Amino acid sequence: MKSIDQGYIQSDLISDTYKVDDNWLNFSGYRRSELPLSLSELTKKILHPEDFERITTSIKKANDSNSTDNFSNDFRFRHANGHWMWVRSSIQVIRDSSGKPTTLLAKQVDISEHKTTEQILRTSQVLAGLRECIFEDDVISLTTVKPGKVGVMLPDEWYQVAIIDSIHPDDLQRVLETFHQAELSNQSFEIEFRIFSRDHTALHILLFAQPETDDKGKFIRIRGVFRDITEKKLSESRQDTYRILIEGSRTGLIISRASDLAVLHVNQKYCDDTGFSLEEALTLSTEDLLTDWDYEQIKNLFSGLLNDPERRNKWTYQSGNLCHKNGSSITVDGWTQATEWEGEIAFATVALDVSEQKKTQQALSDSEEKYRQLFDALPDSVVLFDEDSTIIDCNQEMARSHGWSREELIGKPLALISPAPAELNIIETLKQHGELVAQGIERHRDGTENMVESHAKVISIRDQIIMVAVLRDIAERNRFIEEIQRQKAEMEEFTYTVSHDLKSPLTTISGFSEVLAESLEDNDIEAAKADLQRISRAASKMQDLLGELLEYSRLGVKPNNIESAPMVEIIDDALDRVAGQILESSAIITVQPDQPTVEGNLTRLVQVYQNLIDNAIKFHHRERHVEIELGWNSEQACFFVDDNGPGIESQFKEKIFGLFDQLDQDRSGTGIGLAAAKKIIETHGGTIWMESPSPLGGTRFNFTLQRPSKRGR
Repeated sequence: MKSIDQGYIQSDLISDTYKVDDNWLNFSGYRRSELPLSLSELTKKILHPEDFERITTSIKKANDSNSTDNFSNDFRFRHANGHWMWVRSSIQVIRDSSGKPTTLLAKQVDISEHKTTEQILRTSQVLAGLRECIFEDDVISLTTVKPGKVGVMLPDEWYQVAIIDSIHPDDLQRVLETFHQAELSNQSFEIEFRIFSRDHTALHILLFAQPETDDKGKFIRIRGVFRDITEKKLSESRQDTYRILIEGSRTGLIISRASDLAVLHVNQKYCDDTGFSLEEALTLSTEDLLTDWDYEQIKNLFSGLLNDPERRNKWTYQSGNLCHKNGSSITVDGWTQATEWEGEIAFATVALDVSEQKKTQQALSDSEEKYRQLFDALPDSVVLFDEDSTIIDCNQEMARSHGWSREELIGKPLALISPAPAELNIIETLKQHGELVAQGIERHRDGTENMVESHAKVISIRDQIIMVAVLRDIAERNRFIEEIQRQKAEMEEFTYTVSHDLKSPLTTISGFSEVLAESLEDNDIEAAKADLQRISRAASKMQDLLGELLEYSRLGVKPNNIESAPMVEIIDDALDRVAGQILESSAIITVQPDQPTVEGNLTRLVQVYQNLIDNAIKFHHRERHVEIELGWNSEQACFFVDDNGPGIESQFKEKIFGLFDQLDQDRSGTGIGLAAAKKIIETHGGTIWMESPSPLGGTRFNFTLQRPSKRGR
């Protein structure tokens, strides 16, 4: 209790005041008058800045833990004369009846001498190349011993790892057997084995160890020190490597002295490659052996290898050209490493003749470039993928058509461009049959999907199974087939309709020709004239039908002479063409001024309005004055022609667009006007439909075009 190297502090945690005994003053060197009033100020005064947070955190945790157990900490303590001393503080927290901490008692002991001794021991271990280790319960604890800074011993950085994970698998059984034997014999031992560091590097170590027992002689653990002998092992390995290289290598070897670059040795392979004999080579400098390196470049390379610890024991690659005795040069790949040769600092350079290899590589590179250009020039998408459905390569068309770059696709799963079920089916089928031709869905980067035809096959590249698929977009082809089928059906309907409707005037002509003959035999001139008139009207009807049919057949061709014009200008042209009908019927025509500008064959679009206006006038309501409105419906994005006629019943909404279909047979016309308008609209990529009754009370014909654009006047 009277020891001069220890003292006591009692602090009131509520008032932040404290008391110290005389022993504490003696070992700390302070007078009471020099001490601050509060405990927090004292802590700041005496604690080392690097220990402050650790100690204050430890005390706070003790206060918050509701425990009354002692705990201790080692920290640096500022002596009154300014030097730092090591102190071990044993602390107990006293609590009131409610568990609230009220008082902190601390015994502080000067352990500076102990720390100094410990530091000297650890520094000695470092100087001896030794490090501490403990083997206990199948766990190894290691620490790298470092000397203290400015006379202060820093805490060791320990780490633990399972023995089975730390010792090299090839050495583990031998080490465990040695440990077991030491446990039985209680004898110290040494053993050499490999161990993995924290960065998973294999190190060679030499372990000096001693079993530890308790006071009853029971084995506890194995404690020891070890020396890292990795460098020694590497050096031995390098020596073996050099010997093998020198004695039997099939690559050229040059040993150069570091100080003056003189050639100390070359092997037989070097002599064979360059035409120099060993005796001739030994009279040369390293600079004489190379055609593209001068003295300064070689000197800088060698100096860099010597001065860079990370490169000193590693082979450094350099390409260059060796000088042949006949004056030509030999392209080589060289690897240089610092070494010793007969007691001198030297450099070993291994030179591999790659002259033919370079030519082959250049030819291969040219070939690869040629085939890459051909690959990327293909109009179809091509993708290569492995059995795990990972994309290995693709051509530019594949990337472009799917919205990606080639670099973005390589390494990605095939499901990125092909829905998963289809992808799995392709791979399974290819594994079973080796090739596949199928249609499927491909996904664009923006999420849209498209129909493609896939020709896939299994190939082998460098013994690796690769699957290659050629994808062709068949959306346009399918649209073309659908169009052909539609046109075929339309042609069949057209043929049937034409044969049916032309049959009527022909029957009239044929029938009345016979009647005419009879009238002429009877010398009935009046009857003959009537028969001739009927024959003439039938022929005229047939001529009209044939003219309309000829015009209708031309409408099926995709429009050319595409121009842009405001729709109101197209309407004006149509109104000029039907001005006679408008005047005759006294029709009131209203044109909405604010209509879009459109693109198309303007002549045909004029014909659409001409047919619809003519149709509205021709089939007007017999008891109403004719009214027609031509406008634009912005909500439905469609144009319209509306009238106040009698309207059309819903069951005829499709029939009215048929060829020669005319609901009111008493009205003039061929029944081809609406069919022609429908054909023109469809060739412009739009649709036409009717609604009845309309806002004007009759029928409204609505139609869309593919590309209505800016608004016109």
